[in-house]
Amino acid sequence: MRYILSILAIAISFYSHAQTDSLKTDSLKQALVKHTQAIEANPKNVSAYINRARVKFKLRNYMGSIDDNLKAIELNAQTDTAYTNIGAANAALKNYTEAIKNYSKAIQINPKMYKAFCFRGMAKSSQNNYTAAIADYDSSIALHPTYTDAYFSRGSANRYLKKYANALHDYSKVIELDTNYTQAYFQRGNCKYDVNAYKDAWYDYAKTITRQPNNADAFNACGNCKFALKDYEGALLDYNTAIELNPRNANMRFHRANCRFALDKFTEATEDLTKTIELNPKYVQAYCARAHCYIRLKKYDLAITDCDKALEINPQCGEAFFRRGNAKHMIGDAVGACTDWAKTVAIGDYFSAASNIAKYCR
Repeated sequence: MRYILSILAIAISFYSHAQTDSLKTDSLKQALVKHTQAIEANPKNVSAYINRARVKFKLRNYMGSIDDNLKAIELNAQTDTAYTNIGAANAALKNYTEAIKNYSKAIQINPKMYKAFCFRGMAKSSQNNYTAAIADYDSSIALHPTYTDAYFSRGSANRYLKKYANALHDYSKVIELDTNYTQAYFQRGNCKYDVNAYKDAWYDYAKTITRQPNNADAFNACGNCKFALKDYEGALLDYNTAIELNPRNANMRFHRANCRFALDKFTEATEDLTKTIELNPKYVQAYCARAHCYIRLKKYDLAITDCDKALEINPQCGEAFFRRGNAKHMIGDAVGACTDWAKTVAIGDYFSAASNIAKYCR
């Protein structure tokens, strides 16, 4: 989902840069009126249709944008820009197959249209066709070696393919070309985190925060790095800030709960997990984690109830069987405990289930 959102952001950025000076100073609605008036004055004004289409795109009126671009094509069949615009609107509507056809038409008209190659790659990435997407990004970069969005998008595709060295190269190239491309620091940090380079990842997340002090995701990511490095107090501070900035993010609450658990703050961890579940009632891991907290707090019945709920959502959750087995063991239900641990082993999520079976289930 994040990748799709970044695609849309890049597309919107492209159209923003392509606007006339008036669009930069007027509001979008004023610009819409202005271009409409231009069309009324000259119904064959191709540029006015394309400009109004761009405004509609920024207003998220994607069908209206498509209609205006089609009119521009009707007036001038060789309008590669209009086909690119239609592709962007279709991509925003998640009509990726149509978007790819639109971009291909633009490229057919103008084989040097590097942005159409990049956007077609984005649409292919949205269909999880990352190898084909990378080929398009390569073409875009070959035509325009300093086009940062193509490097950024190729980096994302490489990361999905777990080609981390290639992804790191691409994100670093973006930063080399534009030190203010904040999202490249964040994504390079994610890539470094993927390969367990937590200190280096933290550096990139910190760079992101320097440029975007209200970026909750970056604070959360910093917390994840510190947590991995066992700096739990430092991680807690970052999670606190992330939640202050985005109090309705269930994952951030979950991460802080794990951190509080590591600090033996079981009651506080339980509170975070309760909020996590309020925000996302289907969060299986949160039920399992809260069950673990309840076991530490000797609230075994509550732990069993949470595990039951987790298994109701996901009947193959090995951790839920394991935690429930532990809780049952603590209340003296040996048969129930051994049954649950056996199910844990059968699923393949061992935890310490096999050891518990050998020790308590003879």
